[in-house]
Amino acid sequence: MSFLAATLRAAELRRESESATLETETMKIKVLLFGQLREVVGASEEEVDLSEGACSADLLAHYQQRFPQIERLCPSIAMAVNQEYVASSAPLQPGDEVALLPPVSGGAGEVP
Repeated sequence: MSFLAATLRAAELRRESESATLETETMKIKVLLFGQLREVVGASEEEVDLSEGACSADLLAHYQQRFPQIERLCPSIAMAVNQEYVASSAPLQPGDEVALLPPVSGGAGEVP
C-alpha cells in the first residue's frame, strides 16, 4: 500500500470512528417516578442514559422496553421536565429532571 493510500485509509477510519462516537454519545437524565410507575420500576428515582437529542417520548419508550406492563399506562402518563409539564415531543438536555406522573384514581368517594 502506498503512503498516500495508507494516509487516506487512516483518515477514513478516523472519520468512521468519530461518526460512531457521535452516534453513541449519551446524556444522563434524572427520572422521578410516582404512583404505579414507582411500584412497577421498584424505585422512586433513577438516572437514565439516553442518546443525545432524545425527547421525552424516547424516555417513555426506554421504560416501556424495560417494563412492558407500563405500556397500558402510557396514554395517561403526564411528564414534567424541570418541574414544567411538557408534551411527549419535548427535547431533553443533559442533566434534566423528568417526572413521570401516572393517572391518579380513587379518592374520597361520596361525602355524606
